[in-house]
Amino acid sequence: MPVTVGFGRDIITGKYKLILIYRFDNSWRSIITKSEVLTLDNNERRCTANSFPLHFEKFSSTQTSVFAKGSLFWLIRPFDLHFHSQRPKNLVAIDLHTEKFHDVPFPSLEINYYRGAYLWSMKDRLCLSNVVLFSDVETWCLKGEIPSARWGKISSINISHVDRLNTKFWTLGLAAADMRPEGQKPPLGDLDQVPLDQWKVALYA
Repeated sequence: MPVTVGFGRDIITGKYKLILIYRFDNSWRSIITKSEVLTLDNNERRCTANSFPLHFEKFSSTQTSVFAKGSLFWLIRPFDLHFHSQRPKNLVAIDLHTEKFHDVPFPSLEINYYRGAYLWSMKDRLCLSNVVLFSDVETWCLKGEIPSARWGKISSINISHVDRLNTKFWTLGLAAADMRPEGQKPPLGDLDQVPLDQWKVALYA
């Protein structure tokens, strides 16, 4: 059973492909990964050209893979014994034509916890936003070709200055309103009342 899958299109050949990634834990210090490609046009199944990087503990439980410009991208949780030190440093990407994995460094924005990052695609470009923990929401876009692509900041919004909705609604999603007990303040704070898959904001351009 794969721990994660990705779906996208090889922009060179036009073929659609599934990427299946398996992880096996032999012991605390021994992790084995296996990654396969399934080409949907002919149902051909084979191993990827190189192995998935091992410098991670697990995939983000709040973020699926994102397809942009011929590559699939994953947000991963780095391996760190200290729970609150799980600061993301890299994304992992695979070029669907070469079928090779590579690292993509994070842009220079402040994200101290991997759940504070959200990946999405806009006009076939990979975008990354810092959400949940900050009132200043920055959006960065990956420009150029993988693996030499570079990040560029395309917007910065201070959501504390948005008057139409309470700041917490923007950082936690509109579900926060439904999860909050009427007339009561949640004892553990709003964040604990919102499902993990809604720890994000949706930005439209």
